Amino acid sequence: MIEIKKYNTNKKWPKILFIWAIHWNEKCWTRAINKIINSIEKKQIELLSWEITFIAIANPDAYKNNVRYIDINLNRVIKEKKEAKLYEEKLANEITKVIKENEIIVDLHSSHTDDEEFIFLDYQDEKNKFLAESCWIKNIITGWPKLYKDTWDSDTWKFSHENWKISITVECWNHFKNESNIVAENVIKNILNSYWVIKENKAYTSKDKKIVNVEKYIKKKSEWNLKENFQHLQKIKKWQIIAEYKNWEKIIAKNDSYIILPFFDANIWDEWFYIWS
Repeated sequence: MIEIKKYNTNKKWPKILFIWAIHWNEKCWTRAINKIINSIEKKQIELLSWEITFIAIANPDAYKNNVRYIDINLNRVIKEKKEAKLYEEKLANEITKVIKENEIIVDLHSSHTDDEEFIFLDYQDEKNKFLAESCWIKNIITGWPKLYKDTWDSDTWKFSHENWKISITVECWNHFKNESNIVAENVIKNILNSYWVIKENKAYTSKDKKIVNVEKYIKKKSEWNLKENFQHLQKIKKWQIIAEYKNWEKIIAKNDSYIILPFFDANIWDEWFYIWS
């Protein structure tokens, strides 16, 4: 069901995989990668070594119908399932097969808010750090393995780690901003350049690093509203009301903290926002 594009040279190791559009609205990567693929095919970008694989739109039906998912959030079921029944479970079986065929996995997303691009660095060994730093993005978020250790959820970084792969997740900024297309293209070129896959000057650099460790996540359990138009990494004061149910029950900040990835259009039981104290 998924479309796979592969480009290689005589030197095929290690192998790098780019995955994007796990959710329908993450289209900045489609525009950026299509531009890079076009340049590769026209030989405007010369491949020096390696094998590069692109999973071109990881959730095609959701992408086509402008919905976050068909049956279930694909970003929480990336694991092998012998009896896959749901649409996203079948996609996950295809994606996991391709992940196991590669060494470096880059999962590409965009966010709901109008903020700077950032990276999820889930495992902080030297190889994963090098991959994260090769993007030249200053904002790095950590803490996800601990946050999800007691759940059955599995995304690309978790499956990749379990199969001894190097992996990160990159968020290229707002889904619909033109600037996101530029960020997306620069990140891909920076990664390929850092690993000597292509020979180009780095697209852009960010020397300063801002590392945030996420500590808690809130799922949307019923119909309720965020109290304001929160931005990613916005500061929240102690006792501030973050959200309110229709029955007047409230979610209140217990400490001075920051809100991470507020998702205003979350469905019931989707992750709604995260907290960093």
